[in-house]
Amino acid sequence: MYPAPFAYERPTSLGEAITALAADDARVLAGGHSLLTAVKSRATTPGTLVDVSELPSLAGVDRDDDGLWIGAASTYAALLADERVATVVPMLADALASIGDPQIRNRGTVGGNLVQADLGADLPPVALVADAVLTIHDEAGEHQREISDLYGEEVGADHEPAAGLGTSALLTGVEFPASDATGSAYVRRTHPATGYATVGVAARLWLDGDMIEELRLGATGLCRRPIRLTAVESAVRGQSIEDAASLATAHAPADVTSVDVHDDPNVSGSFRRTILGTVTAAAIDRASGVDE
Repeated sequence: MYPAPFAYERPTSLGEAITALAADDARVLAGGHSLLTAVKSRATTPGTLVDVSELPSLAGVDRDDDGLWIGAASTYAALLADERVATVVPMLADALASIGDPQIRNRGTVGGNLVQADLGADLPPVALVADAVLTIHDEAGEHQREISDLYGEEVGADHEPAAGLGTSALLTGVEFPASDATGSAYVRRTHPATGYATVGVAARLWLDGDMIEELRLGATGLCRRPIRLTAVESAVRGQSIEDAASLATAHAPADVTSVDVHDDPNVSGSFRRTILGTVTAAAIDRASGVDE
């Protein structure tokens, strides 16, 4: 199918980009992996595509005492080549390395992955667990938003983001705050047809000796938005790391009892539910260093 007619803008500054996005039905184009497929199939029919992929202010990495700032148009490949990413946010490096193939990693962008939040996208649960902060520019200027504002608080297959980015708004960067966590990791089971995550789990934990003092878990692949695995968090918190795998396996089903888990011709929802505990346990083990 051919796409519906649309206008194309390639701004040379952030101000030009914000102005272009004010047009009716304007959409941001960066890597384009999800958007262009939707445009070609006419699942979406934008009036204008605003290409921000070459704006210098939207790419790059900056590390300081507050954490790691990443430009929204930074590609997966560029971040994998930057050793600061794996040092500050190991689970982010894990997730980036699991995405697609070299062609996809050379074009796909962090901002697109987070905002589009496709089913099985790897970066949203990582950002959720890391309490990432979004830098957004619109006609009113620059402001920050918590990542949970983008995905909402409800758990379910059909829930929408709480507010989205808003009209003529552009995600320009994301900050991963500095953390004193003992470790973090991302583990996924890859979908056999799409290459996305069938189930992917991000884990960040704090250890006191062999005891898990604090734990944060996020999952993708189950429904339309990443979810927190609060039942597993509660069950494992205060327990020995040796018991974490069995506890995660036992309590993971409680985190998806109210979720309409996604089915497709290749992977059933029941299979996703079945492997959630195993993938979660593997993420906890990797974050704690047990599997090293």
